[in-house]
This record gives sequence, structure tokens and C-alpha cells, in this order.
Amino acid sequence: MKIEKRKNTIKKPSYTWLSDPSIFNLGQELPAAFRHKSLVDKNILPLNGKWSFLWETSKNKVPKNFSDPNFDHSGWKTLAVPANWELNGYGTPIYVNDRYPFPKHPPHVPEENPMGIYKKKIVLPKNWRGKEVFFVVGAIKSASYFWVNGHFMGYNQDSKTEVVFNITPYISDTIDITIQTFRWCDGSYLECQDFWRISGIERSVYLRAQNSVYIADHHSIATLENNYVNGKLEVRTILKNKSNKLTNGKIDIILRDKTSGLLLKSSSPYSCESDKDLHACAFLKVSDVNAWNSESPYLYDLSIQLLDGNKKVDEIHTRIGFRTIEILENRLCINGKPLTLKGVNRHEHDEYTGHVITKESMVTDILLMKRNNINAVRNSHYPNAQEWYALCDAYGLYVVDEANIESHGMGYGQESLAKDKAWGAAHMDRIQRMYHRSKNHCSVIIWSMGNEAGNGVNFDEAYKWLKKEDKTRPVQYEQAMEAANTDIVCPMYPSPSQLKDYAENRGDRPYILCEYSHAMGNSNGNLKEYWDIIDQYNCLQGGFIWDWMDQGLVKQKNNQDIWAFGGHFGPADTPSDGNFCMNGLLWPNRLPKPAMHEVKKCYQPVKFKLKDVLDRRLTIRNEWLFTSLKGFSLEWSIITKNEQVDSGVVDLDIAANDQLCYELPYKISELDKTLDHYLNLAIVSNTSTFWLEKGHILAKDQLKILEGGPNEDKIVRKKKDTVLIKDRHYVLSGEEIIAKVNRNTGLMDSLLVNGKEKLLDAVRPIFWRAPTDNDFGWNMPHECGFWKEVSQHFKLISLLEKDNGIKAIFDLGDGKAQVHLMYRINLGKCMVTTTLKVPNNLPPIPRIGLHFTLNPELLNVKWYGRGPHENYLDRKDAAHFGIYTSDVARQYVPYVSPQENGAKQDCAWVTLDSLDEQRALKISGDQPFAFSALPYSPWQLTRINRDLGHNHELKQENKVHLCIDHKHMGLGGVDSWLSRPLDKYILPARNYTFNIFIETP
Repeated sequence: MKIEKRKNTIKKPSYTWLSDPSIFNLGQELPAAFRHKSLVDKNILPLNGKWSFLWETSKNKVPKNFSDPNFDHSGWKTLAVPANWELNGYGTPIYVNDRYPFPKHPPHVPEENPMGIYKKKIVLPKNWRGKEVFFVVGAIKSASYFWVNGHFMGYNQDSKTEVVFNITPYISDTIDITIQTFRWCDGSYLECQDFWRISGIERSVYLRAQNSVYIADHHSIATLENNYVNGKLEVRTILKNKSNKLTNGKIDIILRDKTSGLLLKSSSPYSCESDKDLHACAFLKVSDVNAWNSESPYLYDLSIQLLDGNKKVDEIHTRIGFRTIEILENRLCINGKPLTLKGVNRHEHDEYTGHVITKESMVTDILLMKRNNINAVRNSHYPNAQEWYALCDAYGLYVVDEANIESHGMGYGQESLAKDKAWGAAHMDRIQRMYHRSKNHCSVIIWSMGNEAGNGVNFDEAYKWLKKEDKTRPVQYEQAMEAANTDIVCPMYPSPSQLKDYAENRGDRPYILCEYSHAMGNSNGNLKEYWDIIDQYNCLQGGFIWDWMDQGLVKQKNNQDIWAFGGHFGPADTPSDGNFCMNGLLWPNRLPKPAMHEVKKCYQPVKFKLKDVLDRRLTIRNEWLFTSLKGFSLEWSIITKNEQVDSGVVDLDIAANDQLCYELPYKISELDKTLDHYLNLAIVSNTSTFWLEKGHILAKDQLKILEGGPNEDKIVRKKKDTVLIKDRHYVLSGEEIIAKVNRNTGLMDSLLVNGKEKLLDAVRPIFWRAPTDNDFGWNMPHECGFWKEVSQHFKLISLLEKDNGIKAIFDLGDGKAQVHLMYRINLGKCMVTTTLKVPNNLPPIPRIGLHFTLNPELLNVKWYGRGPHENYLDRKDAAHFGIYTSDVARQYVPYVSPQENGAKQDCAWVTLDSLDEQRALKISGDQPFAFSALPYSPWQLTRINRDLGHNHELKQENKVHLCIDHKHMGLGGVDSWLSRPLDKYILPARNYTFNIFIETP
């Protein structure tokens, strides 16, 4: 196994290194694979906890001789390790996306460059005498200098991989460690990721003791052969002899499985001269191996033992999985089966501690992913904490491991650092460090050379190195586009039509979206369109949603905790890209947003197809590649808008990548032909496993099996006149409902139900929605601003009695359009007919509906339509028809930045009632409609621009704001900075008409 040699000459430390791209790694041990030792191991001394700490805004304020072991730092404060400075009162957290938070002038950084000094004294365990001692820092940002007992140890820049020094020559029983860390360095030009720019020690710090002869690195290559049946294991080790004599012994390789214990053992002699390295290699084969995959992540225990006679000198314990990753023709495969990556991008983030995360939060993330049918994760955009890889191995996630390289702020043209050979060694160092640390993990199936850093000679060379070093995994790089230095075409944010274009016109390599479906705010529309196309073409193999969770930070404001984003910290001139860090499927507290339902639906591994509703043959396809559906049941039911009319349970045993047909025992002839009937289908777990609980719904669907007759609500005009003029109103009277239309405004401003007033304000036509984050991206507030203006300011042209009712005609936009409202009492119901007339060429319409301001006593909501969660025209596949109940408070979806939320599509009726259920109001329509019932109006939720507004600033008015929408534009989901919703989800400016009926239930 080849590891690149580096010059380990220790120089006198110099601050000029902060702006020298050729210096980034001095004095450190060569990168090596994780040893996965527990921090409670006898040869590990954890150093997490309180350290003495000094923070200054510039190196010019640094005290002299601070690295001296006798330096008096008793007046310093303390800081927890690990922790980000800026979240503990030292400096300002900065969030920017694709730019640098300082003037761009590579390799230079600001003279005013905040820095922190850490100091800690440690008493070494007595049994460590005579051993090699290593100082390990899991991750530290961004440029750091290290001293032990006053001796300068070295320098580091890559802020997301381990820093390891052999400190043996400089230790005594008590040692003094000093670390000086700078916020910015030339390496910051390679760390321009879209996340919080914060500083400090971000992962665990510890000392590790080893005997003078030890295993310096190990590489286990566990693959499959003989038609993916047998396992082939190659174990490469590098031994170091730091003793002063020749050593002899043997290397034992021991493999154990989960059940029978010892499986295989290999023993090889070794002889290593003093102060030399020895490379050794062993080969083992396993018949009928349990292969690893994300569905069944079987791991074997591997022990590498270094023995001197019968004395164990060193030992590495690790867990390995046998699997083969390869590209066959134009498809990425695991163990011979074409993969579909149903993935997300994940930053390391915690709402309280920033980039310092716990193992418990990692497990939470993994379980949430697997339970929502996510099988893959991209480590965006840097190598992750050591524990993450072991957890992904054990729980079963496919991982794209990514080097800590993003020079986004330099652009992709001639300024790109990818094209500058002076930065070549720094690029290579980060890629090699990524590779060596996680090369043994079976969950890592793809190497990514970085993110948004342009393309050029530096990535050409890195690609060649990775391909030479690792024959078992493909290499990808998004900025390579379709050039030769990527094995996978992995674009960002193509439209669904662009996927189809690649598949039909090129399609020579796997095509996997490294980022798509930007989950900013109320988003992830048209996810179904992506997957309908992915399912059609072999070379289209999935993608990774951007991203997993909102990067909000908890901050106190007005005596309450809020989730802060860019611009919430520091002075007004602090660089900021606002709320663009709030783009996850989870809120910052790791609770899923409504869009997660759509993700789970589109990613589900079971598909349903009803061959014929008359003979009831249901085909169930199991798209898992290696796992049967034994242990799951099909639960089915048939519902109408009134009730459930039939149901049943079928135990399943469908082989992996296979399908079976079941005949369901319902009879179409016995169903009510006047009602729509839906077949609800759910695949439910009968048992609990390591990642799901009994009763977990793996997949679900809803199929319409019977189309009902025409809508029962018909327009019937009574002969008897029901319109009266009283004071300033036209009064329309029914048995239980009295509607009053204001003769001055033409609007219905009173609605009495059984003598109780329901309205707090007039019912108004509305053509505007509060802009979503995506809407700001395509400039909807400006482009469609006409509809905002006319929803607030329209002019009554005429008001007259007509056809046994009252007709009001309003001018919109000085003659550019009209809206007609016709009010009638029809069979005891108040009927409102809304007609939009658009003779001119006008912009798309955000929504077409009516806005009711209702009495707050109407706090309970019940509806028949899609639900129970929020859904929209282009994000409703997971929202099934049914009868749902909720309350107004729970209808509000608290996106961190206020925006349109809470809608329900394709409804037949909605009722609102009070706690005593005696003051209910029901609204139905002659066509399916959408509604939202919220404690805030569309105007309260409307922001001036995307970076302004926070949900904690909203003030409830003790009103219920009900919007009944004939049509509501889609959310969009391609990206959040350019793309409109897909054309079929845009509402063109043309004529529309619809009827609603208001009654008591």
C-alpha cells in the first residue's frame, strides 16, 4: 500500500504561512485509516473539556512567549473543547453562501484576523512510559500552530480531517500543549462552502499511546467474486519500528462473523529493522459470504494483531463489509445490481453547538433517513466525523465521501484555483487525507473530489491519483460536467427535462444528481416529475436533495429562543446571505418538515399497479435489490368522502427485485356509483428491526377505483325573490344563513349562521400568495406584483340584482382585468360565483380564490380532500384523499421565514366549528378546491424580500384567515434562485370561474 512521503522538516513557525498556498501541512503523521478505538480505551487519554483560552482580533495582540510551558495564563478564560468560538462569545458567526467573508485577493487574508490560543497541562498515565505518544485533534479550523512542552510540532490547514503529531521526543510526565488557531488563512479560499463560517476545535482531542512497534496504517479491501457469492479480503498493513533494535514477530489477521465467532485466521511472520517501515499484505477468502448493502448491512469483525512471541504488541479492531462497487455499461452497481441512490446532502450542524455534533445526533439523522426511505447521503462538502462512517456501515447508508475543497468564491473561469498549479499540492493533500482516513468503510461507495471549485489541472491530477490508488470505487466531480475526470455525471439542479435529454441523447455514464430539489422553505415541488423520469432510464440513478436540515442557530431575542440565520449576528456590515442557510427537509431541531412526506413517497421501495379495477388484480413490485418483503403486510381499505367501506390485510412474501399479483376481494358492483372511491394501500412492518418499529409504514399509495357521478351541489334558482335592501346592504336570506352584501363595496361583509356572525371582515377576492423562498428566487413578487396590487386595491364598477341574486363587477388594474362576484341563496346555501376575466396579456397568477376573515371561535377544522399534511399542486402525491380533522393552530407551518403555508388540495368540503360544535360553517365547491385556515393573513406572511422577516415576529390578530382557492400555483422545486414552477403548475392569466357553497354542516 503506497502512502505519499512528505517532508517532515520542522521549521520555525511563521505567520507568512497564513498566505502561502504551498504550506498547509507540516510535522504531521502521514494520513491513515481510522483505528476506531474507544475514548475509554486504556491507551487513549481524552482531552475534551475545559482548556485555557485567549481570543484576540489580531496576531498583533498576542502575548510574547505564549507557547512557553511556564507562561502564566492564569488570567485567561476557559473554553470547552470541542466548541466553535463564535457560539461562545468570541467573534461573530458569519453565514455566506458562494462568496468569501473577506476581500478576495488570494492567497492573502485580512490583517485583522481573529485568533485563539488554547493551553492545557496533562499528566500522562504512568503505564505510558516508554511508549510512542500521539496527539490527535479531530478537526480544527482554519490554520493552526501546535507546541508541546514549548517545542513547535507543526502546522495544519485542512479543517475537516485529523491532525496527528508524534510527540514522543518532547514529552515528560507532565506535558503542556499549546495551539494557536487563526480564523482565516489561504486555506479558507478552498473552504468556501455554503454554511456557517465559524472557527475553533470542532471534534474530539486526545492522546494515544502505542508500543514502539505498531501498526501505522491498515487497508482492508473486502470485495466479492464468483458471481458475487464469495468474499475476497486483502489486508494491507504498514508497521513502524520506533525501537532501537530489529524486531521480529507475526501478524495475525482474524475474521469473525456475527454468529459462529471465529471464521478465518491468517498468520504471517515479520521482521522490521529499527526506525523503518514494513509493508505487509495478507489474503483471505470467505465462501458464501453475507454481502453488505444498505438494506442488509452485514458486517464482519476484523482484528489485526501484531505479536512478538506470545505478547500482543498492537491490535486494530474494525468492522468490514464485503461488497463490490462497479460501473457496468452505464450503470453504477453494487454486488452486480444497478443502484438507485435516493439521497440527501448533509452538513454537520447542531442548532446549539454549530459544527460540533454528537454521536446521538448522527444516529437520529440515520434513523430518520432510513425511515423515510433515504438510502444514500453525500458528505457535503467535507469529510465527516469519524463516528459517522462506522454508523453508516452499521445501519446501512450509501455514502459519497467528499474532500474539503470548495473555492466557489473564485468562480469557475480563469481565476479558478483548480487551474492554478500553485494550489495543486493543497488540492491533492485534502483529497489524499479524505481517502486514507475512510478507505476501509464499506458504506463509502463513491469518492467526490470536492464541490463547486471549477475544473482544471489540479482535479485532473487528483482524479488520476484516486483512480490509481483505489480500483474499487468510482470517482465523481460535479464541475467536471461530462469531461473525462469524472466517472459519474453528477450535475446540480438540472430540470426534469434536462435529465431526459441526457438519457436520450448521451447516457454513456451513470447520471446521479449531486444536488437537486432545493428544500428552502416551502419547497420540493415537482419531486414526482424527477422520479417519473429517473424510473424510465437505466443511466439515471437518483440524486441527493439539498439538503438535510436547516442550519439555524438558537439565539435569544426578546426573551425567547429563535432560529437565527445570516445577518442575525454582529454589526450591520457583517457579510451575510440571509436565510439561504435554511434549506433543509428538517427544522434545526431535527423535526421533519411537511415535504418529508413527499420524499418518503417518491423514494419508497415498493410500487403498486392496479391492472384492472373490475377484476381487482393489484401488482406489488418490491424494488429492494436484496431483501424480500417477508415480515411485511399489505393493509388495504376503500374509502369515500363519507366513510370507509371495505378493508383487509394480506401477508407478503415478495422476493427482492420481484413482483406478485394479488386479487383484492372488493366488488365494484356493490359500491355507490355516485361517489368517488379510493383504494388505500400501505406496506406495514409486522416486526421491529434495528431501524424500524413494528407498524412502520414502508410504502403507501392511493388509487382511484371508481369515479362518482356529477357533484350533488347544483345551481337551482328559486322563483321567489330572496333579496332585500336594508340600510347599506343587500340581504340574502335562507333558513339558517343570512348573507349581507355591502352596497358601497360590493363585498359580503356579514354572514350570519343561526344568528351568529362569522365574519370579522368582508370576503374578498384574492389572487396573491405570500411569496415562498422559491418565489423570491425567480422574482415572482415583482413579476406577479400586479396580482398583489389588485388583491388589495380593486374598484367596484357595478352592483345590481340579477338572476335572483346580487352581481358585483370589479375593475382590476385600471381596466386590465375584471372580477365578477355573484351572490345567491340556493336551497338554503349561500352560493358565491367568482369569475375572473382577463382580456389582456398579464403575468401568471399566484392563486385564484376568496379570502375570509372569520371569528376566532371557529378553531376546529375538518375537511375531505388531500391531507393530513400540507400539500400543493406540485407536491401532493403523498397527501391522500380522506376525511381529516385538525385545528387552526396546527394548520400553520412555522417556516423560519414567513411565507405561504398550510394549504390542502383537491377538497370537496371544509368545515370550521367552535369547541361546542354548535356554530359550524361548511364550504363546498362545484369543483375540487384548495384551502388554508391559518391564524395569519396572506398579507402578514408577505415579506418585502427573502432575507427579511422571521416567524417569531408575527403577531396573531385573534382571527381565522380562510382562503378558498379555485387554483393555486405550484411551489417549484428545481432550485431557489432561478427556476419557476414547471409550466404545468403555473396559472396562466386567462378567464376562470368557480362556485362555492356556504352552509351549516
